[in-house]
Amino acid sequence: LGVGFLLLGMAVQAGLSLVTLKLFFLLALFVFTAPVVTHALARACLHERIEPMLAEDRRQGARSGQGRQP
Repeated sequence: LGVGFLLLGMAVQAGLSLVTLKLFFLLALFVFTAPVVTHALARACLHERIEPMLAEDRRQGARSGQGRQP
C-alpha cells in the first residue's frame, strides 16, 4: 500500500508523460507480484514447519522476559 501511494504521488508530480506511464507499469507489477511473493513465502514456511508467532505468544514472552536474544 505504501509503495502504491508513493508511485501514485510521483505520477501526479510528473504530470502526463512517459515517466507516468512507466510508473503505472511499475504499480501494476507490484500489484500482481505482491500476492504471489506472499503466497510463496507462506508455503515455504509451512514446508519448513515454521509456526506463526501469535499475539499471545509475544505477550507471554514479554512478561517472562524471554524476548528475542541477539
